[in-house]
Amino acid sequence: MLPRRTFGKRWCGRNNNYIFLFLSAAFVGGIESLANNQSSRHQPKTTSFGMAAAGRTAGRSCVNGDSEALDMQSNGSKGDTDGYLYAYVHPSIHEILVMEPPRISVDFLESAGLKDDTNNPILVDNESHTIGWNLLDAFIEHENSEPQKSGLQQTLSMEQLVSLASQSELALLKGGGMRDDSLLPSSIRGLLQIIPEKHYFDEKNCSNRESGEYFLIATLLALNMVENSIRHLLGKENGKAPLLKDMIDIISTRQGDNALPKSLLAVLRTLLLPKNGLNLRNLLWHGFLPTIHPRWFALSVVLVLSLDELTGSSSFQDHCFGANLQNLSAMRQHHELVAILDHGRALLSSREMMTTFERRVIRSKIIPRSHVELFRVSLKFVNFPIVFASVAGPLIEHLLRLMWCDENKQNKYIAEPGSYYVTLDGHGQRGKHEVVIMPFFSQPQQVNATETNKNQLVYRLGGSRMAFLMDMFTAPSGAPNIRASVAHGAFNKHLFEELVAIEGEKDGTGKNVDELKDMTSAFISVLNTLCDDVQCCPRISDGTNNLEANVPLSLYRPCFSYSAILLAELDSMVNKMKPFYKFIHDGHYLKYARNASQSQMQEDVAYKVADMSQSIETIVGMQESIYRSFKRKKSKFTDDDFFRENTNNLRASECGAAQLLLSEISQAASSSLQDLNDGIAMLQEDKIQLSSRRRKQIYRICSSAKLTLDFYSFAAYCALLYIDSRQDDINASRYIDLHTKISGKLTDDDFFVAVKRSRMAVSTFSTTNTFNRALSALTQYAAGKAVKAISKNSIRESSI
Repeated sequence: MLPRRTFGKRWCGRNNNYIFLFLSAAFVGGIESLANNQSSRHQPKTTSFGMAAAGRTAGRSCVNGDSEALDMQSNGSKGDTDGYLYAYVHPSIHEILVMEPPRISVDFLESAGLKDDTNNPILVDNESHTIGWNLLDAFIEHENSEPQKSGLQQTLSMEQLVSLASQSELALLKGGGMRDDSLLPSSIRGLLQIIPEKHYFDEKNCSNRESGEYFLIATLLALNMVENSIRHLLGKENGKAPLLKDMIDIISTRQGDNALPKSLLAVLRTLLLPKNGLNLRNLLWHGFLPTIHPRWFALSVVLVLSLDELTGSSSFQDHCFGANLQNLSAMRQHHELVAILDHGRALLSSREMMTTFERRVIRSKIIPRSHVELFRVSLKFVNFPIVFASVAGPLIEHLLRLMWCDENKQNKYIAEPGSYYVTLDGHGQRGKHEVVIMPFFSQPQQVNATETNKNQLVYRLGGSRMAFLMDMFTAPSGAPNIRASVAHGAFNKHLFEELVAIEGEKDGTGKNVDELKDMTSAFISVLNTLCDDVQCCPRISDGTNNLEANVPLSLYRPCFSYSAILLAELDSMVNKMKPFYKFIHDGHYLKYARNASQSQMQEDVAYKVADMSQSIETIVGMQESIYRSFKRKKSKFTDDDFFRENTNNLRASECGAAQLLLSEISQAASSSLQDLNDGIAMLQEDKIQLSSRRRKQIYRICSSAKLTLDFYSFAAYCALLYIDSRQDDINASRYIDLHTKISGKLTDDDFFVAVKRSRMAVSTFSTTNTFNRALSALTQYAAGKAVKAISKNSIRESSI
């Protein structure tokens, strides 16, 4: 249960610019002294930003489980400043985040007919907690009094942004502004409830260090809501909306009655985007910050309320969000992942296990000193899966980025203005970011990548662990991709339900569905398995290392990569076709098939398609050949396998149409066989009284059974030929060369056209209710140029 909060106290700002510079210098000197005594495997590269390098070093200050050093890592030493909390952002960003807000000028107040009142907000309404856009426009124009800055600009100055944030804090978090918080949406009230009562401080007892983590969590979620409100403003749905920067550009094009306040665009650009902006959303959601000043939380909430006021409707309504749990439920379709998820649930099953897990993670030193307290606070929300995931995702990204920088000797530890970050998943712009768990870096992935651009983190974590991380965070569409999904609102419906539960002081476990519990288990398992990194986690003898042996990763291999999905569809197709072949071979259906009269069209089509059919031996032989070309084996997934998987994925990604065809054949073959078995069972059941029409339907199904299998076998053959043709450069014996005469006669375009035509024919044949239409589709299919060429050149093995 989360503690009840009050709103009668206000954060006080403590950091003037000259104090910031002084403390930064003192902090760097102190950390450099500490770094001289540490025993890490190697030191990070020296950067031009001393504070970032020092903070990175501080993250490895624990030595072999020494309790004093562990306490220092976790809580900081007495008299230490809070500068190390900003160790992973550029000093210029730090300065903005803690800047003392400028006083609103008396000249502006007089020109606007306002009183100089420092206790009440001016730019933000104290009752509705929304921005007064006309007043903000006037304020910005007044501030931009220099000729070169006259009028409204595309972005605000940072001083103007800080002023607006401070005004938002005054309206939202000061006692007078929250006297009647029942006016706020329940989700916003739940957001405020995240911050416990003891972490609201008056000016005599304010502490950035003690409350910043709670405000950071609340701000993460509030920034998610800002993006959600922008989507709502533009009528865009999650999953179908443009990137945030593109949505902000769309806002700028609205004119006439749809025009929005002039300053809205400037506020959004300055707060959220990297170009001449603070880029706050990405700073937080990519894990660079473990703490934040309350004013940024307040500004985010005020923006949500202001955007909703502009639309005249709430962005929190249920109809705006889909459940979107399919990608999470897919995890339990793979036995390798089931074992890992169950291990995570076991860790979550008791307070004792979670305490042991917490100690294990902290003692492993995988989390830098600056972020340890955030990790501890995050564990208080494990019963609220989306809230927990919102913290755990950025935290995992940050610690993996530090490992990536260490292993690859890259100076990308900190967030710098105007530069692309090293990220966990590269969501939306993967070509512009280094991605920490991709096998190669520094250039677009190449099939023949050299040793120089290999991600050295692979050798530290191992192939199986990297495969698990990729499945969780960077796999193709349809995979969990849990950090990006949470960050960009895929589970907002459940997030808002959790916040309502928090607002009502209820435990979040009651309404949690299993898929969301699995997401929490996945994050816990990721953190736990990263503790097994022997290079940063020496064995400890306090009983916690029993968690290592229980992480079932030793035989893990990719489940959601392009090649894994392709091969899974291939296996499924073969497994669904084998019983169909056996059914036809057994021939029990024939005595019922003879009762059906066949049209001349059916006889002609059946004759043509029978000449195209492929045996199960051919299909299985091609399956084995493709497996060899992908170099799949059942032994442990090694480092080399992980790098090779990149080649496999590049080629598998070119086989999307063939993969879909395999899936469609699997479904169609399974459905057809089920209809045959059900129909024959009805005919054999004396107690079932069948109408004459129903009997004729079953007889017709039986009479076309062989035709159906012949067609599906050839369609599968076309898909396998296309996949096999993508493997030309792989050093493996190709089934196509041994069993066909096609090589050198048909082009890749011919194979692709055959796959495309096969998909159309399978769709029509398997779904139409008119048998003559199905036969007509097969007639046209068999007459196609590419299909005829493949059929003519194929050499079939023993027919059925």
